[in-house]
Amino acid sequence: MAATSYSLAGIHLPQNPRLTHALRVASFIFSCLVLLITPLLLIQNTPLILAVLFALTAGSLLFHATEKSSPAVKFIFPLIHLLCGALVSLICLGALIGLIRSLNPRVALSFLGLGVSLMLPYVKTPNFRFRTAQGLAFFVLVATAIPLLTQVYQLLLPPVSRVTTLTPFSQSLALLLLCQAILLRWPGRGVVGVFATQSLNSMYALRLLLVSLASAPFIGAAALLLAPAASPSLAQVTATTVVLYIALSTILAWLNLKLLYRHELEHFVMQEELRVHNIHLKLSAEDMAAQVQQLESTSQQYVSKLNYQDNFRDLAESLG
Repeated sequence: MAATSYSLAGIHLPQNPRLTHALRVASFIFSCLVLLITPLLLIQNTPLILAVLFALTAGSLLFHATEKSSPAVKFIFPLIHLLCGALVSLICLGALIGLIRSLNPRVALSFLGLGVSLMLPYVKTPNFRFRTAQGLAFFVLVATAIPLLTQVYQLLLPPVSRVTTLTPFSQSLALLLLCQAILLRWPGRGVVGVFATQSLNSMYALRLLLVSLASAPFIGAAALLLAPAASPSLAQVTATTVVLYIALSTILAWLNLKLLYRHELEHFVMQEELRVHNIHLKLSAEDMAAQVQQLESTSQQYVSKLNYQDNFRDLAESLG
């Protein structure tokens, strides 16, 4: 079989508009939840600078410009993302080098990744800016989910077996929601965009991913309840196992889509070429029908003229 002479560079499968809209709405809801949790963090003696970081990051995600937005909105909203991302990154860098001592270095490192992920989509030079931004948010999400699930699983253990975690539950929950809001902020691009295309592979992978995300915490809880003996680190080990299972399922689902993406794209291109070819055939058939009709009309006119000439000759002969 001869090799294909065309290139698929710059061609992408169409996005599922309903799914992308639903993911943007989910990102908006997660951002609003983070803003609602932020005052509770202040009540729990959380450092003010941390509440400011939550408010800046979540507040910037509320601004979304569409293709139908005015040029001013398309300029202002990305500028808000860039300014908030730069401010969050500068605050976190100050905390990491010791200028801001009220912020935990681990939390500062997490918000540094989120701040960079806010700015990367608007930088035109990297080729994989959306993937890098979503990858940073995904890494922070995995690192945040472990202590969060550890605190949840400890509720299933006896009080003697519980250990103290460094990160408060409300702070871990807000950071987890914030990571999800950033991941779903650009549903048609990057890693998330592969799951939102109009293809059977995307639908299958998305359903498999949702099932894994929903079932993994319950599997961990069941394993914890069925464990013969509870050690002080059992909750943390179970939480780590569940989070790594979710991360591995996500990566495998994405790799599966990437391997099948070219075949789906070739199928889509062939469908489009067939559709255009059918349109050309239809236009050619219509044009041919019009030409045949015109020839029939011309032949009828020619026959009528011949009949008129014959009648005239008969009349001339009879008079002669």
